[in-house]
Amino acid sequence: MRVGQLQPGGAQGEAPVRSPYQDNAWGMGEGKRLYSAYNCAPCHGVNGGGAIGPPLIDDKWIYGAAPDQIYATISQGRPDGMPSFGGHVTTQQIWQLVSYVEAMASQVKATSAPSRNDDQMGALPESRQSKQVPVQTGHR
Repeated sequence: MRVGQLQPGGAQGEAPVRSPYQDNAWGMGEGKRLYSAYNCAPCHGVNGGGAIGPPLIDDKWIYGAAPDQIYATISQGRPDGMPSFGGHVTTQQIWQLVSYVEAMASQVKATSAPSRNDDQMGALPESRQSKQVPVQTGHR
C-alpha cells in the first residue's frame, strides 16, 4: 500500500520542464550573445558544430537534450572538460543559453529561432541606433 506521492524518479505523469525562453526569439538571441560572451565557441564550435567539446547540433546527447538536462549541464558542468557556470551566471542567463542551444539543435519552432548575427549587418537596426535630434534648417 502506498503511503504518499513520493517515489524515485519524480511523480508519475509529471510535465516536462520547459525553458522559459523556448518560444521567445529575444531570449534565444540573448542566449546567442551569451554563447559568444562566455566563450562557448572554442569548445562547441561557432555554430555548435563541435570542436574539442561535443557538437550541439546533432542527435547524440551524452547527458540528455531536454531543457532541464541542458540546464543541469551548463549549471553543474560535466566531467572531462565542461566547467560549471552555476555560480558565475544567473539563472535567467542559463535559461537563455538553454534556449539558444535548443535553437541550434532545431528543437524550437523556426518562427521562434533567432535570425542572423547582428555583426553581419551593414548597419544597426533602427531600434538599436542612437537617438537622432532633427536639425532645423529654416526652409522646407
